[in-house]
Formats: sequence, structure tokens, C-alpha cells
Amino acid sequence: MIKHIILWTLNPELSEEEKENVKAAIKQDLEALVGVVPGLVEATVHIHGRLASSNADLMLDSTLEAKPLPISEEIT
Repeated sequence: MIKHIILWTLNPELSEEEKENVKAAIKQDLEALVGVVPGLVEATVHIHGRLASSNADLMLDSTLEAKPLPISEEIT
């Protein structure tokens, strides 16, 4: 398994309401990719509370299957 974490900082020019809407949309869209994207085992977007020690506005915490890359029969 591979853990992949991404932190985002939203544009400071956005209002708090706009930021909340953007974060909710990102959370919904990314978490919906589990079962759609091959190898994506888990995706959790944290948008509240857990980022107090960071300047980030949201965090994607994802888990992916670790599969070997396919070996090509053709070597160039």
C-alpha cells in the first residue's frame, strides 16, 4: 500500500463562504473516485479542524495499491 497526502491552500481572496463551498465540492468529488480509479483504495478529504498546525485549508489522505508496473515485451 502507498499513502499519498496532499495539502492545499485556497486563494486568500475567496470569502469564507466561497472557501467552504470549494472545500465541500473537492471533498465530494475526490472521495467519489474510490472504486472508479483503479488502485485507489481509500480517499479521505479533511476540511475541518485537523489542520490547525498547518497553513493548509484542506488535506487529501489517500491509500493506493502498490502494484508492480507491467513489463513491456517490446524493448526499444
